Amino acid sequence: MNQNIQRFYLNSHIIKDGYHESLDFCNDGRILLKNNKTYGFFITKKLDSSKTATNWGRVVIDANFSQDCEYNIYIMASDELDFRYENKIITYDDFFNSKEIQTKEKILVLSSSGQSKVQKNSKDILLLGLEGRYLWLALEIKYATLNYNFEQQESLNNILVYFPGDSLIKYLPEIYKKNKDNFFERYLAIFSSMNKDYQRKVDSVCDLIDIDKTSDSALILLSQWLGLDINGNFLNNNQLRILIKNARYLNQYKGTIDVIIKVVELFIGDKPIIIEQIKIREYINSNNFNLYQELYGSDPHEFLIILNKNLNQEMFYQLKILINMFKPARTQPIIIFLEQKCKLDSHCYLDINSRLSSNIDCVLDQDRYLDTNVILSK
Repeated sequence: MNQNIQRFYLNSHIIKDGYHESLDFCNDGRILLKNNKTYGFFITKKLDSSKTATNWGRVVIDANFSQDCEYNIYIMASDELDFRYENKIITYDDFFNSKEIQTKEKILVLSSSGQSKVQKNSKDILLLGLEGRYLWLALEIKYATLNYNFEQQESLNNILVYFPGDSLIKYLPEIYKKNKDNFFERYLAIFSSMNKDYQRKVDSVCDLIDIDKTSDSALILLSQWLGLDINGNFLNNNQLRILIKNARYLNQYKGTIDVIIKVVELFIGDKPIIIEQIKIREYINSNNFNLYQELYGSDPHEFLIILNKNLNQEMFYQLKILINMFKPARTQPIIIFLEQKCKLDSHCYLDINSRLSSNIDCVLDQDRYLDTNVILSK
């Protein structure tokens, strides 16, 4: 099969650039009918194949239309950019984008050209015999007012236009090519489309392992391939993507302080302070032994993760599971949340959650206010 098939990808930005009426363009890329509207219409600007007499192949529409929705697709090809309308020469783009010309006049031009095709309620359209360097595509959406349910949102996601046409008949002996408009060519076009769909899936298989592009359902499988135990659905999809992106580093240095710091920083946004109980023994003497045990524990396998922010219960649960996933074997993490109001002999650290201040003179009613650093005294 000829693999030099090209395509135009018509998303909401390209469609919005052409003529449209009664349509809303959402931030997520969907195109919807305006509220309380039962009719919508758009025409794209010209699609240029850059080659005269291009044999156009196929149009595939990605949309969610209910059974109550009726939609018509108008497709026109031409080697010319302009035509005669009402005894004057006008370009097709100017004609289609004009707000002074009625929509029915535009549809008439689209459907009456020698190289045009009209299809009703179809999302996969073969363009056999449609030739021309330029192509224009229009979509008309309409409802019967009495049957229209305004609560359901019909949406158009994108449109793919494939060119040039690639018919299987050209690979057969010459006798089959004598009549290009025969039933046999149209019949083979079905299998040609099936082959192109299959080839498109093969070409896009790399997207399945692209962390940013793959579907949410594939994230579980990818995490299992990387040896990540995420059973329990304790992470949302965005957090899971972050974890998978950093899985190579986390697995490579698993069981080190650097990984614990990296995990906390990825999911909390702040760099933690790690204190290993075994490394502070040299600072412990008989006078402060009980205090150090109370603050930093007595088990040599324990280590503290100190965070200068509070987490809700869900985030605390997520963080604890992740730390246990990458911590050294037989160690026990203890997570400490620093308070902003501290006292001595507690987790009170200068320039982190406490500070030294000096007394200054203060006069009320002159841009002064009381806070925790102001003490009223005689």
